[in-house]
Amino acid sequence: MFEEEQNTARREHQGRIVRAQAMGLKDFAKLEMGAAPKVDRVNVIIREAVERKYPDVSRADSERISRELVLAPRDSRIKIGTEEIRVEDLQYQIASSIELINSETTSSQEYFRWIDDTLDIIKHMNDGKVTVEDLQERNDFLDMSYQRETELMVCMGLYQNSTFPDAKVRYEELRLKLDKLRQMRSAIQQTTKDKADHETNEQEYKKALEYYGVVKLYKGHELADQVAEDVLRNLGRSYYDGRDHGYRDNGYGIYHGSDRDMQPGYSHYDRLREKVLFSMSSREYDSRYDHSMGEELVLRRMGNENLSSRQALIEHIERLSGRRPPLKDAPEYNYSEVRKRAFDIDRFRSLSGREMGGR
Repeated sequence: MFEEEQNTARREHQGRIVRAQAMGLKDFAKLEMGAAPKVDRVNVIIREAVERKYPDVSRADSERISRELVLAPRDSRIKIGTEEIRVEDLQYQIASSIELINSETTSSQEYFRWIDDTLDIIKHMNDGKVTVEDLQERNDFLDMSYQRETELMVCMGLYQNSTFPDAKVRYEELRLKLDKLRQMRSAIQQTTKDKADHETNEQEYKKALEYYGVVKLYKGHELADQVAEDVLRNLGRSYYDGRDHGYRDNGYGIYHGSDRDMQPGYSHYDRLREKVLFSMSSREYDSRYDHSMGEELVLRRMGNENLSSRQALIEHIERLSGRRPPLKDAPEYNYSEVRKRAFDIDRFRSLSGREMGGR
């Protein structure tokens, strides 16, 4: 099965390697087992998308626009040059730009390219001796998958906050696309090892063949078409013995429908806001657009909270946004009263005026 059209596939693969080397990509064969993927932070992803759309804006302006894009109310406006653009309109435009960055014309083209790449990687890593080129192809895809996952989740957060009818459709398409990307990544991680000069044995070949057959089912089908859940959950179970055989994922099954961020009601937009808040400096945080003077007064009455840990900060943000109940020992924290003025328009205009005056 793997041997079909092997020569053509090899030539195409070698062409990709040559192009990668010409671009100065590192030798992935030297990566350590289980090394954490390097992924751009969400604020960088959004800022670069803003700069692609508005190439004449300064870095300071693109950073400001990126923050307001996520944190300002969607019916407010963002000043870009001499224009004032509605936040919701810009959110949709930026999400669309990030979604299509690696696609020729439609988002589905990228998805079908992932299928072909996944099949090639499983084949090349299990058809005999693993070469450095095979390993580079594998690790290149894994790195891309983590970066692309972050980008897709940014898009999902922006689409989820939009009232455009088309945004809801595109959100659901990206949810399915992200689910399939995770399935393909798991298939690669469970059938390939992070080392070259490895001879594939008969059991590894048979295991890879099982995963290859399931991934191949997606070829020629629409994004919404799914393989049965029990098949995805139990894929590779017969080869699982609980031991570490050198795979990045030593388990079995590639089902991701039960992932927390795939559940109904999960707020990708809240997650996006939190990611942006975490990336802000203290100066930027003090002027954020989900924050008002009323909240500052309430927090002073609550006393100093221990925000030294990441989890404490997450809980604090969730409490302010109403996703956690008020602290029991702070009855003066009246949620309904505090959130009446979630956006302080006077403070917003004052800050905008200062920024314009300082240029």
